[in-house]
Amino acid sequence: TIFKPPRCRSKRERAIRKPRLRSRLARLYDRLNADEAAQREYRLAVERSPGDADLLNDAGMFHLRRQRWSDAEAWFRRALDAQPDHDRAAVNLAVCLGMQGRLGDSYEAFAQSVGPAAAYCNLGVLLARQGRTGEAQEHLQHALSLDRSLQPAQQLLAQLDRQ
Repeated sequence: TIFKPPRCRSKRERAIRKPRLRSRLARLYDRLNADEAAQREYRLAVERSPGDADLLNDAGMFHLRRQRWSDAEAWFRRALDAQPDHDRAAVNLAVCLGMQGRLGDSYEAFAQSVGPAAAYCNLGVLLARQGRTGEAQEHLQHALSLDRSLQPAQQLLAQLDRQ
């Protein structure tokens, strides 16, 4: 008889010992709206890779999609602490701040990542999504005063004007 080492409980258990696989599993549960499982996997993945800015950003997106603004903000800030030039985390933080009504902070975060004209355009988009049409139009017009060629601002402004 050939003796083999004892097996782990399952292939899944062996696989999720690897941090990248655990983070993929977290994102999968997140997409499936399996909130408890996703949170558990994000927590375990972050325990194994606390400085992984992509993972921290993904955890922030989990909370952003569920409108848990303060939790999302904390995760995005952690991602930016881990990697200050993480563009997705910076833009996601700006979105999060805008959704909390902190337009000045949101503008600053957007402007650092995409520049002033695109920052005003992005705020216009957020405001339009919130049904704040007048404010959205003002921000889009301001964006266009800074950069006439900004097509997303032109298109959304035209769409809002037709409503």
